Amino acid sequence: RYSGGDEQSYYSVGGSYLDTHSVSQAAERFGNSEKDDFDVGTLSGRFGWNPTATLNIDYVFRYTSADLEVDDWAFGDPNPVDNLLRANLTRNFSNRIQISKTMLDGQLEHRLGFSLTDYERIDTAVPNAFFDAFYQGQRRILDYQANYVINDHNLFTAGASYEHEQAESEHNPLQSQTDAAVFLQNQMTLKEHWHATVGVRWDEYSTAGKAATYRLSSVYYVNQQDKLHAALGSGFRAPALAENLFVFGNPDLQPESSKGWEVGYTRELLKGTVMFDATYFRNDFENLIVWNPSSFMLDNVGLAR
Repeated sequence: RYSGGDEQSYYSVGGSYLDTHSVSQAAERFGNSEKDDFDVGTLSGRFGWNPTATLNIDYVFRYTSADLEVDDWAFGDPNPVDNLLRANLTRNFSNRIQISKTMLDGQLEHRLGFSLTDYERIDTAVPNAFFDAFYQGQRRILDYQANYVINDHNLFTAGASYEHEQAESEHNPLQSQTDAAVFLQNQMTLKEHWHATVGVRWDEYSTAGKAATYRLSSVYYVNQQDKLHAALGSGFRAPALAENLFVFGNPDLQPESSKGWEVGYTRELLKGTVMFDATYFRNDFENLIVWNPSSFMLDNVGLAR
């Protein structure tokens, strides 16, 4: 990794490579001798420019290339078996550019960003009538966020985003879906030792429809070593492209929705070198998306906990 910069500009570039051998799911005691290799290389960078004291332009990127040799399962055999030729290849490139502007002596911050991710997955096994030899797609996100410091005890955030996702594979033509969202959040200090966050979000998916979610969280410091924390919120997950529009998907899938809450207690010991935490949580799901072995496709579970 190499980096540098000053008050007007900065940069950072880096790379890594990992190669491992002699790992296999197919056990030698069942007559398998191949060792499955795995290697992954990454290249990343960040470049920034400060035209003025209140304006920043920031760009980051990351490229990943990974090769993973895999084994097979033979029908009727419960154990993995060697495949001397098969590997899963992954090529991902993600980058983002963001412009940040502060106003009112730093009390108000605007952020505008655009993210683009390309991903490709290849299975080197001989293509057949059921499984894809390749899968490739792209995700584009345009987002805006404003942070306003109301006072020393209150930070208000508002924003919006638009996401477009598309993908295709060997047996599936190009499919796409979009999501438009707006959100609000308020971080508050209610008392000297009591903090809370309240957030709401509205989404409109092209395939899954509209959704409204919320989250409330709070932490109370009893003293320097003890604190109580709690949270309550809801969730929404639209089916992924491969889940509702691809082969083995289910075009009749309903989106997942959930509600959850938690309460907990945290204690620091030995001057903060050891932390003990106990938390009770519960999540209730409607239309949980799972694999249904009887129909050999994805399906919804009405209620799950």
